[in-house]
Amino acid sequence: MKSLHGILPIVVLLLLPAATYSATPSSGTVSRPGSLTFTWSGGPFTGVSSSPLGANCSNSTCDNFSLTVGTVNAGDVVTIGIRWDTLVGASANDFDLHIYNSGGTEVGTSANGAPGNSEEATIPATPGVYTVTVLVYSVVNTSYYARATLAAGPTPRTPTYAAGSFTFSPNITVSAPVTVTDGEPSIRVDKRGNVYTAGIRGVPAGVDLWKTNIYTDPCAAHWTSLGSPDAFRTPTGQQPGPADGGGDVDLAVGFPSDASLPRLYLSSLSAANVAFANSTDGGQNFFLNPAVADFPADDRQWDEAYGKNTVYLLYRAPIPATGLFVEKSTDGGTTFGPASVVSASGTTPGYIAVDQNDGTVYACHASSSQLFVASSKNAIQWSNTLVANTSSRHLFPVVKVDRAGNVYALWSDGVNINLSTSTDQAKTWSTPVQVNNPADTFTKTNIFPWMDAGDAGRVDIVWYATDSIKTSSEVLDNNDWHVYFSQTLNALATNISFSQRRVSDHIIHHGNISQGGLTGTANRNLLDYFQVAIDPQGAAVISYADDHKDFFGNVYTARQTSGSSVLAAAPTVPTVSGCTPPPFHTDPEVVDFAPDAQVSVVNVPADAMDIIDIDYGDETIGGNLYLLAKIRVIDLTTGLPPDAHWRCYLAFSHDIADKGKEYYMELNNDGGIQSFKYGTVVRTVSGGYTETQVGNLDGSSVSLTKPGIIRLRILASKLTKPGGSPPAVGDTVLGTKGRTLLAAEQHLLSEVEQAVGAVVS
Repeated sequence: MKSLHGILPIVVLLLLPAATYSATPSSGTVSRPGSLTFTWSGGPFTGVSSSPLGANCSNSTCDNFSLTVGTVNAGDVVTIGIRWDTLVGASANDFDLHIYNSGGTEVGTSANGAPGNSEEATIPATPGVYTVTVLVYSVVNTSYYARATLAAGPTPRTPTYAAGSFTFSPNITVSAPVTVTDGEPSIRVDKRGNVYTAGIRGVPAGVDLWKTNIYTDPCAAHWTSLGSPDAFRTPTGQQPGPADGGGDVDLAVGFPSDASLPRLYLSSLSAANVAFANSTDGGQNFFLNPAVADFPADDRQWDEAYGKNTVYLLYRAPIPATGLFVEKSTDGGTTFGPASVVSASGTTPGYIAVDQNDGTVYACHASSSQLFVASSKNAIQWSNTLVANTSSRHLFPVVKVDRAGNVYALWSDGVNINLSTSTDQAKTWSTPVQVNNPADTFTKTNIFPWMDAGDAGRVDIVWYATDSIKTSSEVLDNNDWHVYFSQTLNALATNISFSQRRVSDHIIHHGNISQGGLTGTANRNLLDYFQVAIDPQGAAVISYADDHKDFFGNVYTARQTSGSSVLAAAPTVPTVSGCTPPPFHTDPEVVDFAPDAQVSVVNVPADAMDIIDIDYGDETIGGNLYLLAKIRVIDLTTGLPPDAHWRCYLAFSHDIADKGKEYYMELNNDGGIQSFKYGTVVRTVSGGYTETQVGNLDGSSVSLTKPGIIRLRILASKLTKPGGSPPAVGDTVLGTKGRTLLAAEQHLLSEVEQAVGAVVS
């Protein structure tokens, strides 16, 4: 496909109505035994597409040839190429090549654009009848010549698997003020070791950004919140303003050849466009352009940088049918040039990657049955190559480039993670291999893969996995999920090898995981992807979503602390010791940002709804065991707002609150009348909570002071642990989270690292 501002002939052409012709001859066959090669031609043609952004046979002249693929050997491929005279008079000619199977699905395309004089695409040799369409994009009195060749395809590959000896830092959660949830984390590391991760709150709440550095924080345990770069600016000292983004987020970092600090780029999807921010001071300040996409109603944008000041943006938008577009900025993300079309076929956008050696840009995308990688030297003309015929529309396919220019495509088929490689700039692809170890009983269903590449053939891969094979939605409604990591140091070899290791030090999710985007009713708490990045020491740094103890999911991180590296010059990651798990918080167990509550209801002071911390405990009176919670809020001296609730949560399962018995205790002021209640909490299949009030608490009170103190107490015999017995002395009680609510407002307390509660003693 071409850019809206692509190369057109210098001479003036008469725009004729679109027409379709038959080649000479009009059909042919390649087969074993028989002819392995068939040639044909068409023309001469004169014409220009009347729709440069979406050229097809309804708006352009086309010439069709019917190609039959007969008997073939396993692994065979068919390569179809066309060529033509470069110039006629003063005009640069330009044909496009498209290949469709018998069902009308495009299985291959090549559209590199003038001034080249050839196009070529390779497809798997699946027997059947194909239509080879030569589209007249911009041609003056010129014929084309075509050839189809049947040949042996890529050499079959034999993967081997081993348990990895890697270690990872304790998994910790990052937190930000005034947020209910953060998910779909993106992560990048620049050459100075600055690590950035960002998560979405959802439109229009915006995104959150955090930062650490591997040299000062090798355990990746101490993250600094950098706020919301997509927020509308507010005066210094005030709370962050609202944002119009937060639907999707992605990050990129620059690759300067000099000693300058690499730029940081961040894109955020709004309801109408894409906001794009760039920072030259490590994320302390940003220049924000609130709308950079040429087309409105965008979806799922991705970013990647090239060199010091060039950055690319890939996104999906209607044209009016869904298409994929790329825009390029050469001024550090401040302004972007016109969009070019990567694909107009309605596919799902995967990732975008840039070869830092020569600037070649790659973008992957998938239909319901096929995976493609598009490539371009200039981000204007694109060639799409079929990587695999597979049920690959499981979010999201990923493309990456290693430091030697080799290209990798990664995807999930809903059960397994698959990897294919290209050593010729995405022109041809290797036979896909399974990444996850088939002998590992804990990785039976594998989804949401991501990867990053180091030196030639060295790739790190992450994904979510569970121990049951997905045969129906009900099978996975009660499953536990973990984060897994695999590394290959010989990804280009026929006998490729993988080393696999679990990353997560706890169950990160229980139940099903939605793979349908915004469609369906499955659990969306983990959203649609997570990422891994390689730091300057060759270690993997991972940022993922986790909802094992909170309401909707938040961002967790881990860093590789030993084992092999994807950098050949530093083949072993420097061992980091002393990365102890974050301590269980006691006295209090849960701590929140303060002040961070935002209340828009008139005459309700935010300080009355703003939780400082929650302290859990126990006491025994007259032989009866009571569980206690003390909620501190900033200020209750003005009294309790009407219709307000102050609620805290406790559970009895250390691994994951969702699996055990979970309860809430609260003070509510419905209609201005105080009452102290408790209830049960159950995670629904769709990811939300059902909270059911059960009865009254025992001996609770409130102090209208500064800070305000809400003391909640319940007889332990009113509660039950998994298995049915009540909690007793010596059992572990988890104080997980808290929130305040109004009739039209809700403020969720941000859970801190390992917010595990007191031991009843």
